Amino acid sequence: VLAWAEAFHAAGHDFRLSDLHAHIGKGADNYVRALLPSVSEEQAEALGKAHGRLFKQHYFHRLKPFPGARDLLRRCFTEPESLTPRR
Repeated sequence: VLAWAEAFHAAGHDFRLSDLHAHIGKGADNYVRALLPSVSEEQAEALGKAHGRLFKQHYFHRLKPFPGARDLLRRCFTEPESLTPRR
């Protein structure tokens, strides 16, 4: 969310963090269009690239796996059926 806020601010658009957070999970193209519906394709692409650059520069190094993440990913690949609900 913070990288998006910085990217939008640099392009002259300011949003509340809660508004930005509400659209997390969308791809960059849909994310930008949800907040700036009339933005051009070129502007949307530039905002997406700015977000990626800012995220890698300022936030990526902060990511830490949650406890048990390695085991969960291993099970996803080796025992996918064990992760689905049983009926």
